[in-house]
Amino acid sequence: MELVDKKQKWKGQFTYLDGYNTLDQYREVDFMMEIDVNNSSFVGISRDSESKELFDKPASVKGFFDNDMISFVLKYPYSYYRDDHGTLVVEKEYEHPDIQYIGFYDEDLKEYKGNWEIVVDQEAYGTDNLLEVVNGGFELRRVN
Repeated sequence: MELVDKKQKWKGQFTYLDGYNTLDQYREVDFMMEIDVNNSSFVGISRDSESKELFDKPASVKGFFDNDMISFVLKYPYSYYRDDHGTLVVEKEYEHPDIQYIGFYDEDLKEYKGNWEIVVDQEAYGTDNLLEVVNGGFELRRVN
């Protein structure tokens, strides 16, 4: 897919498991990205329906297109998470970990589909590190 316009709007949704049990439900969250494209790289902002009321500024995005692949990092202004009671908790004193996205273009659907991943905890175990990773899926399509 060739990209011509420098300023672009994209919309999509990401999903994540609400809980740790496979019987738990997946949450679907709509989001909108506004990006400035330079060659195959881009930077911009993202707002999603779950967190947009929590922050005084949008999340930042930085990534690239490579043939039919998209890869980007999303960074919220500060830490937030859903606690054991399902309540969104904001911790402005902590930095939110980077969220890595990678997807591939589906020509039939005219959208990117892929997965995202975030490392939420890291523990030293001998000479190795044990990582606690949360992940989910996403869909993304250009709207202008």
